[in-house]
Amino acid sequence: MRAVAAAAHETGAACAFLDPEVPLARLEAGQVVAQFSSAEVGILQAPQVFSRQVLIQSIAAAGRDGRSAQSTMQLVLRAGFGVRSVPGDKTNIKLTTPDDWLLAQALETYL
Repeated sequence: MRAVAAAAHETGAACAFLDPEVPLARLEAGQVVAQFSSAEVGILQAPQVFSRQVLIQSIAAAGRDGRSAQSTMQLVLRAGFGVRSVPGDKTNIKLTTPDDWLLAQALETYL
């Protein structure tokens, strides 16, 4: 979290990313339309940190254009801002789904 916050302080926007360790593919209608080596992509994690100004401008741009996004980072990128990538950690999990909660419980027992 500190590394992401420090990077965002320098650049205005930063997020933690995991190395996927394997190639990834882009799918459309059940078909592979592009393939990316693991060196070309990252798996987005929390935290995502943005300066107030970057966030305000990105949300305003999305509102003007009628855009929505799955993550705040997508809004920031679409508004034309760069986002610094900071190495993430596999044990940094976000509790979003019931499966995430099960994983957290298993990690607590294991650790």
